[in-house]
Amino acid sequence: MTIVNDNTSTPTSLPAASTVPASAAPRTWTSAAEDAVSIRAALKAKGWNARKISVRSESYSMGSSITVTILAAGIPRATVKEIAERFSRVRYCEVTGEILSGGNRYVRVTFDQDLIQAAGAEFRPWLEAMEITDNSLASITVAGREYHVGRRSKWEYRCFGPEGHENAHGDSDVAYTLAVAKLEAGSV
Repeated sequence: MTIVNDNTSTPTSLPAASTVPASAAPRTWTSAAEDAVSIRAALKAKGWNARKISVRSESYSMGSSITVTILAAGIPRATVKEIAERFSRVRYCEVTGEILSGGNRYVRVTFDQDLIQAAGAEFRPWLEAMEITDNSLASITVAGREYHVGRRSKWEYRCFGPEGHENAHGDSDVAYTLAVAKLEAGSV
């Protein structure tokens, strides 16, 4: 193979690919599918099989993604994220901090929606029985974290998380917030 050096316009010869030993050129790029296999193996080593955690990969023109979905209760998301996010590769501009397009690998760890609905079902009777007031908040502790919830009307709720900001408005939003908090701690 012959290439032209842009600075001198003098042809330069490179060795043929077959003359470079495979061990001399370490492979630094892996496909999303290969990384998904590695994530599955690491999760299996923790005792979580495909019935408990789903790992899916997707490749597209400007990058790829891996979605890890927790299907069973009792698995802490923080542990799964620690394993999965080692395979995330996102490039940022050194000056602005913006994400650069092309070649990025996004990794997302989430809970199965049916699992969230089931975990949130226990909070619905409590939410429906709550009195409608403008200022009153009830406290509930979920997985060691305190949440303050109030009901303004038949459908409008307020939920203040441990960080102190309002983060939910409908009863399904509040149930979702509390269910995810419970699932994240693995305390279901």
